[in-house]
Amino acid sequence: MRGRLFIWSFVYISFLSALSIYWANNYQQFISRKGGELISFVKYLLLVSYLFLFLIQFVVKRINFILLLIQPISVLLLSFVTGIIFLLISGLEGIAKYNILTFGFAYTVITILFIYLFWYKNITRDSNA
Repeated sequence: MRGRLFIWSFVYISFLSALSIYWANNYQQFISRKGGELISFVKYLLLVSYLFLFLIQFVVKRINFILLLIQPISVLLLSFVTGIIFLLISGLEGIAKYNILTFGFAYTVITILFIYLFWYKNITRDSNA
């Protein structure tokens, strides 16, 4: 079970990273108003996250729909705050490409932490018992 979780997590993290890089470089093709690039990116991240977490619920055979509903929104809020703090500390300007890459990276890292905390540790604890 841990192997399947690792494989799906790797696929998900790779997809999030690729989506972040692609969106940061090509958002002009999809956005028609200023300021919509980050909002649209967040919508895609949430959609992908909900699909992945729904799949993970069945891969690890632990169906917890409350966690499924709460995790993407909590990761979103944490990554938004983390991204703002990083941009303030680093002195990077508010260029849309930087915002998207910073937010995407923070979202990916926090998602990795959530996967480890909520699923991997539980699977390891259950297999040792």
